[in-house]
Formats: sequence, structure tokens, C-alpha cells
Amino acid sequence: MVNVYIIVSIILALIISGWFYHRGRTRKNIERYGPLALFHTSRGIEFIEKVSNLSPLFWKVFSTVGIIVAFIFMLDIAVGMYFSAKTILETPTAIAGAVIILPGLEVMGIRIPVFGWLAGIIVLLFAHEFAHGIIARAEKIRVLSVGALFLGFLPIGAFVKPDEEHLKRVKTVKQLRIFAVGSFVNILISVTIVALIVFALLPAATASINGIKLTKVDKNGAAYSAGLRETMQITHLDDIEIKDWAHFINTWEEKNYSASENVKFTTYEGEFITVTLADRGDGKGKAGIVFCGKGIEKINYPVQFLAPFILLQQQQFCQSSENTNAATFWFGYEILVWIAIINFGIGLVNLLPIKPLDGGLMMESIIRRMVRSKSISNKIVIGISLFFLLLLLINIVGPHIRTLLSAL
Repeated sequence: MVNVYIIVSIILALIISGWFYHRGRTRKNIERYGPLALFHTSRGIEFIEKVSNLSPLFWKVFSTVGIIVAFIFMLDIAVGMYFSAKTILETPTAIAGAVIILPGLEVMGIRIPVFGWLAGIIVLLFAHEFAHGIIARAEKIRVLSVGALFLGFLPIGAFVKPDEEHLKRVKTVKQLRIFAVGSFVNILISVTIVALIVFALLPAATASINGIKLTKVDKNGAAYSAGLRETMQITHLDDIEIKDWAHFINTWEEKNYSASENVKFTTYEGEFITVTLADRGDGKGKAGIVFCGKGIEKINYPVQFLAPFILLQQQQFCQSSENTNAATFWFGYEILVWIAIINFGIGLVNLLPIKPLDGGLMMESIIRRMVRSKSISNKIVIGISLFFLLLLLINIVGPHIRTLLSAL
């Protein structure tokens, strides 16, 4: 297991060494802002031009749909961040509402794999930025350059740079199309991958499982103490027949189990095992199991539908197709899962009304259309941006600061 301190040390070394390396060099295609370095190139502009010219009308309709989707998710994440921050401030045991995704760190108890993270970031950046460029050209706005953003030697972003002076002069709807399409494409990629996993990959790999199959049982957890073990198949939860793994998750959420509550699991062999749930940190019950099962019948609400896929890591005990190499299948599955998670999660956060995020730029376009005074509109944009930046910081570090203070 990779030590988190080693990962942090490597990241810091890449940032500091890269910063000093770039400081001593002057190149026309590089802009430097402290440790940040922006590399500009004209490569890729021709590709953007060709794709945008395939059907400018299609891209305009596509990005108009993106505006609607982006505003829906902007409202969703804004409200979610507010109530999550409120809970963190009011509840000492509340968990973080947002996490920083870096390889080696843990999300919901699962360590983020390097290859999955790398694949997710590459797909995220190129899809997001090229989408901006394609719609800009469809709207007849010149693309000046494309490039990459480095923090020291650490690649952290890609960008497409349009003619900003021209962009400021075009109609609001055109600006919104360009700003919204990046996150819209990221969310679309995520939904497509999830649909592929749900309706094709998982049913093919787990078709013979009844209910759910335990792939991991925490030896220090409540389920292990009660007698549940890896490879066991659970067919009933408190006398409710389990159809597939999504049905299990939905049933668990509907029951809303509390810590210390007794839950009856029924195995495929007909054995009844009662588990006294542990506290997961917020007063809710935790069994300490990881599982897989049949493909699901529907996709849950977008904000929640990615969480179950994190729980399906390390599934080497699941029933695989005879024509499928299990190790290869689950490695590819893990890559796809993290591409979906990173594209959805970061694409969603990018829609927060915080300038210079895309959501903040969309907000600014609307406010400037409604408020003619530039000074007043700027103050409104800054105020909203600072408010939601504060909410985001509370969601990320709030519980950790509370834990640190309680330990002093």
C-alpha cells in the first residue's frame, strides 16, 4: 500500500522543482504565474476547426441543450453544497461533502488507483477543453491557441484559448453555449460509461449471482463479527428479497439504518445472520461489506448514482463470463469507473457559480445581461463567487479542521 506521505512528498517535489526550472527560462509559448506555467501551441486548432465544420447547426443545438443541463446541475450542486456545509457546521460527526481526488488517497474507503485517476484526468481535460473550442468555432469565434497548464512539473489542466475580446461582444446565449458545453460533455461521458457498465458489462460478468455476492468483509467490522464472509450470497435483507445490487442499495437507503440497529441478512443457503451495525461516523449504521451483483434496472438520480460504483472495486470473487479473463475485465472496469467518477465529479464542481469556473462565467454572463452597471455586476459576481468558494472549502476541510481542533 502506497503511503500517502510519500505521494504528497512526490507531488511537492514536482511542484517546487518545476517552479525553479521554469523560472530561469524565457520562451514565447510559455506564460508563468508563480508555480503555474501555461504552455501554448497551435497544434490541435486544425482538428477543432474540422470537427466544428462538420455541422455547425448540430453543435449549436447540442450546446443549447448543454446550457439547460448545466443550469440544472448548477442549481443542484449549489443547493447541495449549502446544506452539506450547514450539516458540517452543526454536526460534530458530519463527513466531508467534497473530496480532493488524487491517486493514493481514499474515497469512501477505496484507494484511488493511479491508472484510473490518470485515465480519468486525461479524458476529462481533453473532452472538456476541446468541447469549448469546437463550440467557439461553431459560433465563429477564433481559437488563438490550445495548451496545457502545469503546476511545477505536475500537469493539472488543459485549455483552449478563444479570442476573449470577441467573446465578450457576442450575444449572451453564444457565451453560455461555450461556457456550458465543457461540463455538459464531461457529464455526458460519465452517464454513457455508467450506462455501458450497467446494461452491458456488469450483467455479462455477474449474471449468475442471486441477490448480491460479498467480495470483501471488513475483519474489524460488524458483519464479520456476526459471521458474514467473502463469497457469501445475500438474497434477503430483513425479509425483503434482493433482486440485484442496486435494489440492495436502495433498500438499505430506504431503511435508513442507525448505528447499533440489528439487521437480518439471509444467505443463498437459507442461513439467517443478524448484524448489529456499527457507527459510520454520522450516527448511521455500517455493516462493513463490499459486494457485487446482477445488473441494475435503472440509473438512480445523477448526484447519487456514481457512489455505488466506488463500492464495486476489487471484485475478483464475482462470477465472470467463461470468455472473460477476470483480472483483465476488472482492471478495465476499474479504469472505466474512475473515468466516470472523475468526469462527473469535477464536471459538476466546475458548474459551481465561482468565477473563473465555467459555472461562474455563466453566472457572470447572466448578471451582466440583467445589470447594466459594470461596477455593480462585478460586485455581485465577486460576492456570489466568494460565498460559494467558502461553502466549497467548508465541504472539503470542515470536518478535518473540527477533528484537528478536538484533538488539541
